[in-house]
Amino acid sequence: MNNQITYTQFVLFCKVHAQGLRENIHAYISINDAPKLLSIELSFLQLFSEQKVDLLQENYDSDINIWLQSQKDVLTIEELSLFRYIFEQSIFALLIQNKNTEFSAFTFFLSDLFIRLSSCYNHFHQTVTQEHSPSHHDKKTQQLIALNAFSACLIAATDATSSLPALLHDAESIFSFKRCVFYAYNPWLNEYHGVYGAELMKVQSMRGKLADHTAVFSERKPIFLKDPTHYLPASAIELFQLSSIVFTPVCDKNKQLYGWLTFDQLSEEFDMTKDDLEVLAQAANLLAQFLGRKASSNVTTAVQLTEKEKIILTLLADGLNNKQMAELLFLSPHTIRDYIERLMHKLHAKNRTQVISTAFRLSLIT
Repeated sequence: MNNQITYTQFVLFCKVHAQGLRENIHAYISINDAPKLLSIELSFLQLFSEQKVDLLQENYDSDINIWLQSQKDVLTIEELSLFRYIFEQSIFALLIQNKNTEFSAFTFFLSDLFIRLSSCYNHFHQTVTQEHSPSHHDKKTQQLIALNAFSACLIAATDATSSLPALLHDAESIFSFKRCVFYAYNPWLNEYHGVYGAELMKVQSMRGKLADHTAVFSERKPIFLKDPTHYLPASAIELFQLSSIVFTPVCDKNKQLYGWLTFDQLSEEFDMTKDDLEVLAQAANLLAQFLGRKASSNVTTAVQLTEKEKIILTLLADGLNNKQMAELLFLSPHTIRDYIERLMHKLHAKNRTQVISTAFRLSLIT
């Protein structure tokens, strides 16, 4: 793939990385908030990931048309731009995760894909989608877009130690706050301590027992203090020049607590709605998932496959023979045979059938 990719190459990409794309889509959408949109995204991915590559036609208008026929009554025009945004970001996030630099090729293909999809949609509904750009979404949709943007930052991040300062800066920009600070929780000492945030020396000077601030730290949901005078030490309020502040616990679905995020506007007083607090709660939950994933990321699979080996493995599982794979990938049958031999060696398999069964058992293909 250089400046452009073909429909067949895009389908292969979706087939090889179907599981990763599903995980990225889930990371962009909270199923409790948008179950319908999630099912539509996964259905659209399935359109590509379950194709038989040896039966593909490069003109994919009919594939889009058939899929849209099944979705046109559930995918509203208000959701169309957001649907595109989430699907594209899930693709781009996977490219980042796999250190794939072919953004321009995928951008060009996805642009063409969604132009065709929009054209089909307009044909069905006889309306113009341009009037419904993301800037015209209601506040709830704008909040979801903000969460998607924060998810993208988390997905692209490397490790927690080096990425957290930048992620806090991203959170300030995305959620429109002037300061975001992370306080870590030490369960053995039942203490909190400042880790990262603007004016680092001040942040890291903050340390104490949870028992001293029970009202703030005991809740497992965001707390908005419009006037923190009666809840925080006067020394902390003076140190950070606080007028209002939000405390948001960073805990995952299993209630494991990693710490707290605080958001404020420096010395300016501000207000928060219930929906605003819910958005920050979801952002903190995403951060907890990130911290949890990175904590366990040292455990790597014993089988490491190259991108080309993953493609060959996927085509093997689809039942293609060496000649068909060679024609599809513009390689010689001899090269295909070499790839299969490498797969047999890496998977300790005696034949092609064992390669496929072992790959399924190790979840290398789904």
